[in-house]
Formats: sequence, structure tokens, C-alpha cells
Amino acid sequence: GDTVAVLSLDGHEIARGLAGYDAQEARLIAGKKSADIEGILGYSGRAAMVHRDDLVMTATRKSKSKEQANA
Repeated sequence: GDTVAVLSLDGHEIARGLAGYDAQEARLIAGKKSADIEGILGYSGRAAMVHRDDLVMTATRKSKSKEQANA
């Protein structure tokens, strides 16, 4: 699969991973339940768009102590 960026709700990249579907299929099944994928695509695919084994987190989260130190 292609490498894709995973974005947070506010549009910041939080991870990168290998997509289990091409772009057209991804648009069709985005937001759908895994059980519905076969009916939409005509074949049973992966349960996840990007499986956790194919995912690398790219964003770091500041701990509260670091945030307080920077304040």
C-alpha cells in the first residue's frame, strides 16, 4: 500500500502508515463500519484503513510537567 499521513481533527499530522486500500476505495469506505466493507467494495478487505502494525507515530505529546516548565 501507499504511505499515508494520519491527521488529527485539527489537521496536524500525528502518524504515517501503509494504507490497506487505494485512494478510491478509501473514499468509499471512510467512516463506515468494518462489517459493511464487503458490501461496499465487493470483497472482504482489511478491518482497518491503516493497521497498527503498519503505523508509526510522528507527533510527540508534551507532558504537563514540560508544559509547566515552558510557561
